[in-house]
Amino acid sequence: MLLDNNSSKPLYVQIIELIKKDIKSQKYEKGTRLPSEIELGEIYDVSRITIRKAITELEKEGVLNKQHGKGTFVSEVKVKRELMALNGFSDFLMSLGNKVDNHIISNEVVPADELIAEKLQVKDHSKILKLQRLQLMNNDPIHLETGFYPLDRFPDLAEYAIDYSSIYKLLRERYNVKPSYDNKLIKFEMATKEKSSFLKCAVGSPLYFIEKTDYDERGIPIHNSYSFLPTSKVVFEASTKPNSNRSL
Repeated sequence: MLLDNNSSKPLYVQIIELIKKDIKSQKYEKGTRLPSEIELGEIYDVSRITIRKAITELEKEGVLNKQHGKGTFVSEVKVKRELMALNGFSDFLMSLGNKVDNHIISNEVVPADELIAEKLQVKDHSKILKLQRLQLMNNDPIHLETGFYPLDRFPDLAEYAIDYSSIYKLLRERYNVKPSYDNKLIKFEMATKEKSSFLKCAVGSPLYFIEKTDYDERGIPIHNSYSFLPTSKVVFEASTKPNSNRSL
């Protein structure tokens, strides 16, 4: 696409549209550094001043971000997640039109230790399912989760979990159980070598750490989980609007 000098659109606006188009086509992939202003001027055949104005506007929009001494980078696209939402993360991502894949890392029946037994309100050493999964959004790893489920309440869950992309959907359809409320604890942690290998981020990158326990309408725990999500890919927001939709 060539620039139109006779267009009513200023050249810098046309450059903005071209750069966005090139990002969408993955000519410039997210997280990568753009060519220099001089190089971009040569690529699009405009002055450096025009390129600089276009980049400034794209930076305001959050499409690009400048890093002092390093250059201008394509911003990571962040998923905005309602902090109080009760639907599962897989369901949430799919509701936005994303392709979601869940890779089971481990799926094992283990005795509940004292801490997990207390959180699930079961006896020590009761059989529970420990399920570790990696969720990918559009082939990009975004969520590493370890969940614990009481097998006295959910027999054969280990077998069913293999065939379901959403555990929340599985609990609804097979066991007629869905969350009514939850407790969440959110902190920040730095990515270890192991977590960075799963989430495809640099060691030491900031991650959200979320511990969550879901409860049914009777106040009985459904499951307890530990999640890790890169802060570069997800942002949380909290709403105090009345009658907010938090349904599954």
